[in-house]
Amino acid sequence: MNKIIIDLNEDHVKIDEFMTKLESAVAGPDYIDHLLELESEFVKFAETHLVAHHQKEEEFLYKWMIEQNKNSDKDLIKKMVNDHEHFEAKTKWILNQLNQYKGGVKIPLAELGLEVSDFVNKYKEHLTRETEFIFFIADGLNF
Repeated sequence: MNKIIIDLNEDHVKIDEFMTKLESAVAGPDYIDHLLELESEFVKFAETHLVAHHQKEEEFLYKWMIEQNKNSDKDLIKKMVNDHEHFEAKTKWILNQLNQYKGGVKIPLAELGLEVSDFVNKYKEHLTRETEFIFFIADGLNF
């Protein structure tokens, strides 16, 4: 299990780096241009890294934690899984908004900027909760 936790922590570093790029992209007045510059990286991130990372956590770590301790906080684990579903849906929504914008559809740009900013903030909170709490508990169960 130590190897999985190490891998997940490495994933978290990569995810946090990308979240920081998104955060920087929406920080200025020309944020739509900056988001469009990140679009291909965002697509790759969403399609390969994000879903694979979530599956690894859910199928290996969370399942293992419950098997190790039947009294595990199943509500917390369920919340983390729900967060994953929310982040995956939000990623699709953001990418859809960018595609619509590129296609000439008038989208509410202020709303998009706020949604991306909210996505980044919530995802960073989620990463912190996993790294500082769930991974710590899983590491303790490993002995």
